[in-house]
Amino acid sequence: MGSLRSVLSLALLLIGACSATGSAPELELLELPFQLRPGDRIEASYDTGSSQLTLRNASWIDREAAYSSGSDLNLKVAADDDIHRLLQGWNALAFFKPAPGAARAKASLRLRINDRTWIRGRQVTTAAALEQFNSCVEVFRHVYDNTLSFHTGARIDRSAFEAEQRRLRQQKQIRTERGGW
Repeated sequence: MGSLRSVLSLALLLIGACSATGSAPELELLELPFQLRPGDRIEASYDTGSSQLTLRNASWIDREAAYSSGSDLNLKVAADDDIHRLLQGWNALAFFKPAPGAARAKASLRLRINDRTWIRGRQVTTAAALEQFNSCVEVFRHVYDNTLSFHTGARIDRSAFEAEQRRLRQQKQIRTERGGW
């Protein structure tokens, strides 16, 4: 799968759109508030209250093992670079700054890196907080929706798995060339 280099651009575009309407100040790209190391266990999830979408980094979990277990059909394994770009986008959107009421929110974004956890809940106290949360969701959904997955209930051999990934990539490329999503 090609790298999702546009994740950070999407976050910065969202920030720019907020700035153009005067609802949020312009933000610059900041260093992450923590150091990432190869092999870190990174899990990002979006909980809507009725379902949960989850991304895990590829250096932590094997794609074939994750997809053949059949235990979580909403789990996707993303390339480490894509997860890092997600974190950069969230950082640009102030995801890591403390926010009140995260535990009480019905919908939330959760990030776990090894033993540390951050939660950003959908806040209904101000329009700016709701817009910030929705922008973070858009960045998450961009990575999640552009991460291929191939779930099966039984263990599959690697060649079948890779053949299906190639087929899905080609299908996505054809849709993109035709102007579709």
